[in-house]
Amino acid sequence: MRNKRTPRICFTTVSRFNKFPEGVEIGHLSPESPTETRITATYVTDSEEVSNSRKDTKDGCVTSSNTSQTKSDESSFKTSHWDELDCQREENVPYAVNDQNKCTTKRPEVGADEKLTDDPAEHCEYDPKLLLKTSMKRDCYDKVIEAQNLQAELARIKQTNEELTARVKRLLHDRQALEFQLEAQELKNNQLTKENAECLVHVTENRFLEETIQRLKEQLNEIAEQTDISRLARRQLRAECVRMELERQRLVDEYLRLETSRASNREELEALNRRRQQLELFQEDIVQRQQLANRWQEVAGTIRIFVRIRSQTSKTESSEKSTRFPYESGCLVVPAEDKIGIYLNRGQNASICGAAGTTTTDNTVRLYNFNQIFPPGTPQCKVYQSISNQVKRILDGYNVTVLHSGTSGSGKTFTCCGNTVEPGIASFSMADLLRLVTEKGQTNISFYASFIEIYNDRVRCVLSKRAVQIKDTGSTVFVKDQKEVRINRLGDFNTLLNRVGCERKSYTIDRNQHNSRSHLFIFIKCILTNGGQEANIGTLIMGDLATPVRLKQSHPLVNDRLFKQESWHIQKSNILLSSMLHQLRKRGVVINCRGTRLTELLKPCFSGDSHLIMLLTITDDPEQASTTQNVLEFGKLASETALGTPKNHLKLD
Repeated sequence: MRNKRTPRICFTTVSRFNKFPEGVEIGHLSPESPTETRITATYVTDSEEVSNSRKDTKDGCVTSSNTSQTKSDESSFKTSHWDELDCQREENVPYAVNDQNKCTTKRPEVGADEKLTDDPAEHCEYDPKLLLKTSMKRDCYDKVIEAQNLQAELARIKQTNEELTARVKRLLHDRQALEFQLEAQELKNNQLTKENAECLVHVTENRFLEETIQRLKEQLNEIAEQTDISRLARRQLRAECVRMELERQRLVDEYLRLETSRASNREELEALNRRRQQLELFQEDIVQRQQLANRWQEVAGTIRIFVRIRSQTSKTESSEKSTRFPYESGCLVVPAEDKIGIYLNRGQNASICGAAGTTTTDNTVRLYNFNQIFPPGTPQCKVYQSISNQVKRILDGYNVTVLHSGTSGSGKTFTCCGNTVEPGIASFSMADLLRLVTEKGQTNISFYASFIEIYNDRVRCVLSKRAVQIKDTGSTVFVKDQKEVRINRLGDFNTLLNRVGCERKSYTIDRNQHNSRSHLFIFIKCILTNGGQEANIGTLIMGDLATPVRLKQSHPLVNDRLFKQESWHIQKSNILLSSMLHQLRKRGVVINCRGTRLTELLKPCFSGDSHLIMLLTITDDPEQASTTQNVLEFGKLASETALGTPKNHLKLD
């Protein structure tokens, strides 16, 4: 039995990058073509296999199809069937024209009455060869149609490929354009970066310029201020120049006037020179008279009186004004340095010497002459200089007594003892004596100090705080059992003086008034050591005498019994002292010193055994004018008393 051959057509698309299926020949692949299309017609029998391949490649684009073609549709099958029949009838060979993508087949003509059928067996005889040939032609025809379709599809794919290629080129062109734009943008960015850096530099420069401008503005303001100041100074200078010019003109006029009056003043100058010479002669005469008077006072033993004034009315006066003469304050007037006057009844109640309820304005002045007057503002050292020559005489063998008396609150204790800020007469005297001994090199002379207080007519030693006795042997008077301390340095004496001042009996009457209620005596003995024997060659006695104080009736001490007793003893001792001075003025009268302890202690002073100096302190308070007058009268009485020539203890030894 003959094997039946069945035709089969396969379209296979082979990629050169993929594996090829089995049974496909690979002989026409070119390296330029990425893909290849092969058309294979196979007649398969039981023992053989016939294949026919066709490869179509164009412009590097390959379209593949790997399907078993079937009849596309029923009409196309019928058309191809009748075309084959027409070809068989005419030439027994199919007539086909294939012009690239066009295929034409002649159909057999049929009559009007002829009926066409789809079955070829109805139009021809059954012939297997013819039927096979017809079947093969028909398959080839279908293959050709299919190839044409594939070519059309290939053309379309090529067109699409061209479009894609153009699009790729366009994209490449766009890419290059974008790259150019990117490079331009990068250049632009670099340029912008440079410009930004330049801008930052400019900003920094602008800030620096702004700061510089601000600083220049400040400097300009300062220069403007300085300019204004300079203008003001220039105006002032111009005004000063104008003033100086006026002053110069005035001086020129004054010079001309002086030149014109010089001739007339020459005669006056000669007259003044003659007057000056006369005054110089007069001054020399005064000095000689004063020396003679001092010598006479020393020979006659006259008491030297010095008056010191404490101002209580003019607290604001300068020290320079208060030390010049003439000086007037309160109830006192000082026309010269040795004269003092007091206004009687100034500012007092007129009931004393006139109608009650009125005050008098009596300007009557009573003058007193003393050795020297110290107005307010006189320092302590100047007061001591006036009596220093007499104090130094204890080294020559004389006794010297300095009594401090005056009104209450006038500064007696301050003048005598001083304070921690300004030393008193006692400290200056001790310092001066120690200095003289050191300068002369008299190592055999030593000083001893003792302090005696008389309180309510009882005598006690302040250093030992024990009662002592005053012994009168007729020729000498001494204090028994008193404690004497050797003085080697001034500091030791000042320490003792401060201690004594704190232990002395006293009261604080007012806020600024300190009243002493006892008499204080400071003894400084000058001891000469010769051959192991000690001899007293001179004694300096400084006495701070207490005075009674007048209190208002509303004061709490007015009715105090102890205060009254103290005042009575103070008044009694002062009255007896004045009485002794009155007795000394009479010739041939025996002096009685046994009335009080004060007069007993001062007996050697009034017996011609000591130089006596009185320092009277008064105030210019008009309310104490009567007390001040009593003190001045006491000083006048003492200045008129002659005690005789003092004894020299060195000559007696």
